[in-house]
Amino acid sequence: MFIKNIIYNFKKYAFLMQQLVSRDFKVKYKRSVLGIVWSLLYPILMMAVMAIVFSNVFKFSMP
Repeated sequence: MFIKNIIYNFKKYAFLMQQLVSRDFKVKYKRSVLGIVWSLLYPILMMAVMAIVFSNVFKFSMP
C-alpha cells in the first residue's frame, strides 16, 4: 500500500518535477556558453584527466 502511494504521487507530480528540474538547469547554465552540455562534458573531461594521470604518472595500464 505504501509503495502504491509513492508511485501514485510520483505520477501525479511528474509534470511539476519536470518543470522544476528544467528551470533549475536553465538557471544554473543561463550565462554559460555551452549550457547544459557542461553537465555531460565535465565528468567526461575529469575521467580523461584521471586516465592520463594514472596511466602516465603512476605507470598504471588501462585495461
